[in-house]
Amino acid sequence: MMTRLFIRMFAAPLLCASCLAAEAATNSLAPGQARTETFRHGDVEVTLAVEPATISLDRDVQLTIRASSPDGIDVELPSLEKRLAGLEIIRSYDREPERSGGRVVRERCALLAPVMADEYRIAPLVVRYSGSAAGQAETNWFPTRPVRLESAPLLSEKTAGAIGDIVPPVWIPPSWKTAALWCLLVLGVLLAAWLCVLAVRRIRNAMRLRGLSPRERAIRELAELLSKRLVERNRVKDFYVELTMIVRRYIERAHGIRAPEQTTEEFLEAVARDSRFTAEVVRRLRAFLESADLVKYAAFRPAEPVVAGAIRTSREYIDSDAAHAGENMA
Repeated sequence: MMTRLFIRMFAAPLLCASCLAAEAATNSLAPGQARTETFRHGDVEVTLAVEPATISLDRDVQLTIRASSPDGIDVELPSLEKRLAGLEIIRSYDREPERSGGRVVRERCALLAPVMADEYRIAPLVVRYSGSAAGQAETNWFPTRPVRLESAPLLSEKTAGAIGDIVPPVWIPPSWKTAALWCLLVLGVLLAAWLCVLAVRRIRNAMRLRGLSPRERAIRELAELLSKRLVERNRVKDFYVELTMIVRRYIERAHGIRAPEQTTEEFLEAVARDSRFTAEVVRRLRAFLESADLVKYAAFRPAEPVVAGAIRTSREYIDSDAAHAGENMA
């Protein structure tokens, strides 16, 4: 009894392994052909067929597991789950068993998709079988050997030889549309920058002018008007328009009378009603403004002494009015 138990526990597995090593047949074929691996254990024969024999990423792989056994022995085809390296199962199905000459042939077919991997391999599969012809009542099993598959190179020798060094960047001149678009963009940026500079200058000038007295602002405006040399450029009308506006703006800042928006008559009437203006001042303002209206509206062209007198009159009025108001004349 003990002898039989020893044989079943130790001698039987060793005998099984030796039978598998002796009876396994391997056929490695050229790329595109099928590769078969056959394993025998007693009366049970299992064949793995892989087509094509060489793995290529651009082609699916057909794997067929075929088990042949005597009639009366029930063979359980092995599962492929977690037994494939570098291959993914697309679909799998079993064919109807075929009986011929006292044997039964069972087949399991699987369509596999190769993926990028370091190796392509079918791990050992466990084949279980049982039945009266097995010589024992319990279920028996045996493993297949791992099957490593060759893979085709990603590039053929011809293609690999045709690959050269990396070509350095090549200057491609832009089209005229692209060049025009860039020119417009640059001009737009320059125009925006120029407008920003003008706006900043105006803001700074306005801030500086806020700190000046009415007389100081009027004197500065007179200096800017003379620097334009409008009289020398035969723009006498424009000169008189700006000169009268300087005097009107001074009166508005110094006395609060909205002189720039009024006509000459409206302005003189407002000044005459204001007790701060003497009759002599009103008379001088009337003479100054009415002579300026002749130039602006009647196309009168004054001589140079008359123009100089108008400048002197406006300056004297501003200085005398500021002095009367107690403004510092320094």
